[in-house]
Amino acid sequence: MKYFNESDIVEAKIINLDTHEEITLLDKPNRGRSSKNLFLPEEKEIEFGEFRIRLRFDWGDLDKNGDPTLDVDITKREEKYKTDTNKWHNTYRQQENGLLVYHFKFEQLEFIFKLQLTKDKIITGKARIIKP
Repeated sequence: MKYFNESDIVEAKIINLDTHEEITLLDKPNRGRSSKNLFLPEEKEIEFGEFRIRLRFDWGDLDKNGDPTLDVDITKREEKYKTDTNKWHNTYRQQENGLLVYHFKFEQLEFIFKLQLTKDKIITGKARIIKP
């Protein structure tokens, strides 16, 4: 399954380093065009008190190392939550304890994720076989 024009990503998943849970990321369905975002499935969205938290990885907003940004959308009682967005909306990959991870914090909620990608590379070539 190919998600992006610029990458041949076959599968992408996050691994929660505290629980070791692996969650496969999905392209948003019924878009009709390639997406530069991969999302956690809706059933894996996080409910935290009266907040609902949706995580996505954005390949349209790469950091200086070419890694996607973890973008977070939060709603409170079905309304977009806009308080202190600079503290939680964008999370960049960083090194912690020798691993490259995304460390997301919102109020007392905290997750450390590792992003794992499986890529497919296709090389087309021609060969000429000569009989010895």
